[in-house]
Amino acid sequence: MLGGNPVEALPERGFLALKSLRSLVLGGMGLRGLAEKALEGLDGLESLSFYDNLLTKVPTQALRRVPGLKFLDLNKNRIKLIETGDFRDMIHLKELGLNNMEELVSIEKAALENLPELTKLEITNNPRLSYIHPQAFLQLSRLESLMLNSNSLSALHQHIMLSLPSLQEVSLHSNPLRCDCLFHWAAEEASHPHTEKEQTDAQTARMVRFIQPQATLCSEPPELRARRVREVSSREMSASCLPMIPTSSLPSYVGVREGGKLVLHCRGLADPQPELYWVTPSGLRLGPAPDHAAKGLPAPAPCHNSKVSEGVNHTSASSLSHSQTQDNTPCNPSKRYRLLPEGTLEINKVTPSEAGLYTCVAENTLGADTRSVTVGVHSREKKRKRGMSANLRGFPLFREDARLEVREVGQHYAILSWQSGHNLPSTRLSWQAMYSNAHTPTYTTRVLAGTQSFNLTHLQAETFYRVCLHLGISKDAKYANRRSRESRRPQCVSFRTEDVPEPEPGLQLSPELTSTAVTLLLLALILLLLAGQGWDSQPSDGAGKVHSTLIQEIKSPKALIIKQKTEGSNEHQPKQNEKLLLHEDC
Repeated sequence: MLGGNPVEALPERGFLALKSLRSLVLGGMGLRGLAEKALEGLDGLESLSFYDNLLTKVPTQALRRVPGLKFLDLNKNRIKLIETGDFRDMIHLKELGLNNMEELVSIEKAALENLPELTKLEITNNPRLSYIHPQAFLQLSRLESLMLNSNSLSALHQHIMLSLPSLQEVSLHSNPLRCDCLFHWAAEEASHPHTEKEQTDAQTARMVRFIQPQATLCSEPPELRARRVREVSSREMSASCLPMIPTSSLPSYVGVREGGKLVLHCRGLADPQPELYWVTPSGLRLGPAPDHAAKGLPAPAPCHNSKVSEGVNHTSASSLSHSQTQDNTPCNPSKRYRLLPEGTLEINKVTPSEAGLYTCVAENTLGADTRSVTVGVHSREKKRKRGMSANLRGFPLFREDARLEVREVGQHYAILSWQSGHNLPSTRLSWQAMYSNAHTPTYTTRVLAGTQSFNLTHLQAETFYRVCLHLGISKDAKYANRRSRESRRPQCVSFRTEDVPEPEPGLQLSPELTSTAVTLLLLALILLLLAGQGWDSQPSDGAGKVHSTLIQEIKSPKALIIKQKTEGSNEHQPKQNEKLLLHEDC
């Protein structure tokens, strides 16, 4: 045991002579990192503790030098992320502790992979831990106990449960749990055993036990608040979820020294899975571009704002969108910006120009959620508070070039746009129909950060509307002077929707004329029938020959048809007068 000694770093190969050592405690030493070969030579080591140190990352490379490790304690360190591959191929590890970490916010995809003997995993009492990737735990075939209590988790994804075939108990109490679509597995297990189908099509039923179920309560939605998770049925949970960015994932303010590195972590949970992007203080959007090709729209410049919000009024929402990009030349954002796949934004060599408000947006087909953080950049010799105030005073909340314009107007829609050189996440639009003889309600909608175009839909034709843009008022408003506050007055425009086109002129009959025409048509048909009966009646003696000849000429084609339908010998062909008599008999 070497714990308690103030040692910031361990020398490489310092334990070569301790090949038979079974247990090593390196707690409370102030270790900030571990060299790759610091643990080399500990071939027989089974238990290792780094409790209460200053480690900011998992010492993955150093741990690979201890192949027989069975028990690992990393509790109470300053680790922020459990990253992909941090615990991989540790084939003898049985228990792992990741507790009491004040700065831990996320466990990434495949963070724990191929740990075939791991039976107990403790990740508890981490006040900022709000996100565990649905595929964070891979190939943990023997894990029986999963302790996740006393964190800031809103949900535990169903994929996690399905990936742990031997799981027997889980602890989720003392978390702000959302009892919605991501928690269906818990509600279903409350009434019957969990059934999973293996690749061999063999079905095995198992029940996962909740530790302290009486303290495992729903925090959201409001109608299920304080209900025990086990008592909520799946019918009470929504089938899909709006995105949610946990409040604990982003602080309200982050200070960084000039020339340093800024790292901002943002995660979102929802079903369907949300896309995440960032908006910088200058309004630059960093992240996946909207799928314009799927909608038949021109592709915008990837780093300029091109997001269009959809108008929502008291009836429904429209899926119509419109690109705001004016320059089709792809822009090249600063190389200092780096957006990682899971939503982490990194900025290298920070300068005062990077100070300001950064907004993370999580969006899926159902809606969006946003979280903002103010970044202050200060010199090394300045104090943090002084640098924060200086940067915020220099951060303008409004610019006069944010003028609201009407780009296009139709019968039932209007496309509006504006230009702003700043990130204003609290921006909103309000609109109202203008009638001289009636009071109409005013509708308001929030505009996502980074949006500079909006499509108002479901408007009434031939109607005057007044639309106002209310630019965002951020939490930094207390640093703004009176003049900047007054300049944040809403920008308003008025327009009239297009007229409904008149129908093309055509022949229109009155009811009287219509009835007269029908009567005449019926009379004509009756006369034709009477005339036909007159022709078919027997002729008089004086005109018999003429009439008979005329009948023969008219009726002979029909007689031929009768002949074609009559089957018989060719030796008995009927004469012309026999054909006529045959027709008359018919």
